[in-house]
Amino acid sequence: MVDKDLRLAVFKVFFHVFALMAIVAAGVAGLYSQALAESNFSNQSEKQYGLPKGEKVPDTLMGLDKSGKEVPLMSMAGDKGMVLLFVRSVMWCKYGRFFLEDVARKGEMIEDTGYKIVVVSNDGLTNIERFYDNERFPYALVADEKSDIIKTFGLMNTSYLPGTIYYGVAHPAIYVVGKDGTIQDKFFNVDIKVMKSVEDIRDALYDVLDQHEGALGAVTPSVAQ
Repeated sequence: MVDKDLRLAVFKVFFHVFALMAIVAAGVAGLYSQALAESNFSNQSEKQYGLPKGEKVPDTLMGLDKSGKEVPLMSMAGDKGMVLLFVRSVMWCKYGRFFLEDVARKGEMIEDTGYKIVVVSNDGLTNIERFYDNERFPYALVADEKSDIIKTFGLMNTSYLPGTIYYGVAHPAIYVVGKDGTIQDKFFNVDIKVMKSVEDIRDALYDVLDQHEGALGAVTPSVAQ
């Protein structure tokens, strides 16, 4: 009789734990669905990774700039904030390189809105320096060698084993972060070949500014050369 009562009690505990987990999972899914519905970016995947819109970026996040100096991530923000571009690698990922080539050519269209461009990858400092020198990349790039920033944003791809070249890489994503550290918008698609153009990012920033400040009319688009 005691064993039967014990088994029943254990079953009830497990039932309540699983029920709670289901409720939490449903709540998280609901947050993602709401964030997708409210996003100014189109063509996002239903499956999402990373912090959702509305979350706050910790002030304590640090990364290495191209000179090897450790700097606070938020110190790189412009008057309105920053556009964080998470890429798998600036060296070996061809999709990331194609995307950054577009950013290098037309990034002024983004920065004219008051948001600074900041690229984050877990490449080592040597690769970051080589990328700057070879490509003459004109915007900020952070070496997140230990993937601290990537992990904080919930973007680390856990499919790769420690010790491999791919360990610590990010799921590619675009974040619009306000001056106060609040995530104002986000783009994510599980297909690494799908990324937004500079024009798409600029247009989304206009909408973000209009929603947060009513400043749409104060931003004049630049024409890429």
